Amino acid sequence: MVCDDEHQYSSLVEHLLSELGHEVVGVATKAADASALIGAARPDVVILDLSTDFNSDFDVVAAAATIGAAVVIFSQRVDELRLSHYEVHPTVVYKPDLVELERVIRQLGDEVRGGEVHRDEDAPDRRARPMRESAGPEPTSVTDSRAFYEALNEAAEGDALLSIELGDHGGPEALPETAERVMTVMRAADRLLMSPSFIRVFLPAGGADAVASFFARAREERVLPDGAVVRVVVLASGESPMDAFDRLKRTPPSPLPPGSG
Repeated sequence: MVCDDEHQYSSLVEHLLSELGHEVVGVATKAADASALIGAARPDVVILDLSTDFNSDFDVVAAAATIGAAVVIFSQRVDELRLSHYEVHPTVVYKPDLVELERVIRQLGDEVRGGEVHRDEDAPDRRARPMRESAGPEPTSVTDSRAFYEALNEAAEGDALLSIELGDHGGPEALPETAERVMTVMRAADRLLMSPSFIRVFLPAGGADAVASFFARAREERVLPDGAVVRVVVLASGESPMDAFDRLKRTPPSPLPPGSG
């Protein structure tokens, strides 16, 4: 299975796999679609561009881990430390090194044919096995403040904090419904906190790119009303999580342009 939002690369990888005699069981451009495909198609190998959702597709790696699939990260930027936390240890190939990618695919092809990638000896057809539950982090509920603050306490440079206020475009009564919609465009590791007057979202890893990706998904799904006011900070080097939280409160608000909701 291939997951890459750049059509040029996904087409090249798909062609390369076909030329090497492998079946491409699915191509995805979004992390959510990739995770669903992993459960449905049961691939032996997942080739993933971590830039698909701006270096935030770690839930795809977790989904691959649940079925024992091998993972190849084919990307320009890779957080190898974060990847090392998964039981599946991906092979990393940096774009645009298609020669190295071909070498890795050939090696994995030999391992698949030799049975090394298949972890369940009693099930030669891995696609026929029922999908196990993901061991990754659960989405945060609207009322789960503990999960938000626990994640915030572990924040590091490059993590982002967002504050969303509805102002005159919905008011406090609309916050719970808006928060539920916001959760539909959050990554598995993201965390949400709702108060009577605002919604705050913590985006671990990805910095400004993760923020841009979040608002791109929010715009596509129209989860925020036009005119909603947002504040954004990205943790700086040496800045503590609580200092960043305090800075978020002092950051000048920026109204979303029409059509961003």
